[in-house]
Amino acid sequence: MRIIRAISTGALAGAAGTTALNTLTHLDMIWRARPASSTPEATVEKLAEVTGIKIPASAEERTNRIAALGPLTGLLVGAGVGAALGLARTAGYRPGLLGSSLTAAAGVLIGSNGPMTILGITDPRTWSPRGLGQRPRPAPGMRHRHRRRAPHARQRRRRPALTGESSISVKL
Repeated sequence: MRIIRAISTGALAGAAGTTALNTLTHLDMIWRARPASSTPEATVEKLAEVTGIKIPASAEERTNRIAALGPLTGLLVGAGVGAALGLARTAGYRPGLLGSSLTAAAGVLIGSNGPMTILGITDPRTWSPRGLGQRPRPAPGMRHRHRRRAPHARQRRRRPALTGESSISVKL
């Protein structure tokens, strides 16, 4: 029972993380008026072709089903990585917040970009830094904006020198 609880809790956490990422992605699409990526749909089509699985429907219905299946693969990857981390945590893997975050990020990157790379949909070696910048950036952007304003909002204190200086200097 403990294992089932760990897997389900991890899967829910992974699904929540994926939902947050999807929200940021769509907000970024609104903000920059950029189109959605076609790689999830291309991956579904290629997987169906390679495995011989038929997606039954008329041409229009098939296109719509593939458009729905594409984003679901991302949700499945997020939930799957979350479930795996929940299980690993039950087995004693407890690296802390940073270690867990990095492990989850690596798992999701491998789980989502790995199949696309293997199937020839994308090649990470050809990604430019500008292309990587197309990832959702509203939250880091807001953080950066906050940091630019922060020096004006707070003052840093300098420690008194050992020479007997007792006043506190404020560095702006």
